[in-house]
Amino acid sequence: MGMIGYAVPVDPEMCDAIDSGHREVDDAVPSYDDADTDGVCVEKLWHAMHFVLSDGCVWESDGKLGELWMGGRVGVEDRGYGPARYHGPAQVAGFARLLAALPNEALRGRFDPKLLGDSDVYPNIWDEDAGDLWDELVGYLDPVRTLIREAADRRGGIVVWIC
Repeated sequence: MGMIGYAVPVDPEMCDAIDSGHREVDDAVPSYDDADTDGVCVEKLWHAMHFVLSDGCVWESDGKLGELWMGGRVGVEDRGYGPARYHGPAQVAGFARLLAALPNEALRGRFDPKLLGDSDVYPNIWDEDAGDLWDELVGYLDPVRTLIREAADRRGGIVVWIC
């Protein structure tokens, strides 16, 4: 199956409960059956998305959009490839601002399949057609943009995980 990435919104009430210590990050993760309907599944391209959003970081964060997959407040339960990562309303609003200022055309300049392959970015598919790979990545990135913007508009958070 592989390492599949998920991102789901967290409503403001749950954010308040997590931020106040009354609930745990893991409480915000829906059942696997609901993850696709409540949020966005980015399949195996979460790592490429991270690499492009963070301007070339592989496993670390750039302190900006790299926080989406590699930062945040971590849960306790291992979801398959580590714990869920929670981002509260302030961080989500920051993601939304950064993404609004960084259109896909600008991100396209950061997308280099050879560099992704040389950097061992998962999954190892970077010898395929670059245009097709970019189109596939954007097909996952656009719904993540929407999820983040809508969560920010509701003053909510998001939680991401890889399983």
